[in-house]
Amino acid sequence: MAKRINDRNWPKSAFDAKMDSLRKEAAFPIIQGTTDIYSHGQSYLIASGNTWAPRPVFQSYSVYTPALAIANKMHLLGSRAPDNVIFKVEPIDNRIPSIEDGTSWPVLLANYRPVNMVRDFLFLRKKNNVAEIAEPIKLTSEKHTFGENVDLPQSDQQLFANIEIKPTILGNLASIFFKTSQLKITLRMNSGSEKQYRIIANMAESGFLISPLIENTNEFKMLYDKKGLDEKRVKSLTIMPMNGRNRLWKDEYTVTFSALQNR
Repeated sequence: MAKRINDRNWPKSAFDAKMDSLRKEAAFPIIQGTTDIYSHGQSYLIASGNTWAPRPVFQSYSVYTPALAIANKMHLLGSRAPDNVIFKVEPIDNRIPSIEDGTSWPVLLANYRPVNMVRDFLFLRKKNNVAEIAEPIKLTSEKHTFGENVDLPQSDQQLFANIEIKPTILGNLASIFFKTSQLKITLRMNSGSEKQYRIIANMAESGFLISPLIENTNEFKMLYDKKGLDEKRVKSLTIMPMNGRNRLWKDEYTVTFSALQNR
C-alpha cells in the first residue's frame, strides 16, 4: 500500500511487468497483419505486441447461442477477418472440445493454413485466394431420446452435428433462478473406447464437429492433412442428464448430421 501511495508510476510499472511476464511466457513471434486468438488467451496476444483483430464474441467459451456463433463465423468471412489466427483447443468445464466456436471451424479449415506451432498454439495464416465456403452437406435429421444409442453416419469425411435439446416448462422456469441441469454426451469410438463430456444445449444447436473427435491442438492441425485420425472416428453417441434424473429437459431431441466435403 505504501508503495502505491509513494510511487505514482506504480500502476504503469506493475502493468508493464505483467505484460513482460506474459510476453515471455507465450513467446509469440511478431507476425505481419492482424491477428485473433482462439479459444481465449487474449492477454498473451496483447502482451506479444501483435495487432489484435477481435471477433464479436472474443472468448469462445462465451459463444452460448446460435446467433453469437453465426456472428463469429460471419466475422471470419467478412472484410475485417484477421490475417492470422492463433489457435488452441482449450475447452472449459470438461465440455466436448469442438463445441466452443464450432460453427467457425469449417471457415478456419477452408480459408486458413497452418504455418507454425509455438508451444501448444497453432499459427494459421489466411490464404491469399479465399474460396467460397462450402457448408456441410446435410446427411440425415433424426429424433432420439435421452439414453438412446445413436449411430453416426459412417463416413471418412468430417461429420458435424446440430443437436436441438429443449427444456421443459419447468426447465425454463428453473433457468430463471438457477443454472439449468447439466447434460453429458458419451461418444463410442470405432476403436472401442468411450469418451464422456459435458454438452451445452444452446451451443450444441449451433453445430460442431462430432467426428473425428478432436481433443487437442495437434489433432486440430491434423484436420488440414485429412489423415491420421482414423482412431478418433466416432461410431455412436448417447446424451443424458448428468445426474441421471430429468424433469427439466424434454426427453426427445433432434440431431442433424452433416458432412464437410473433402477439399
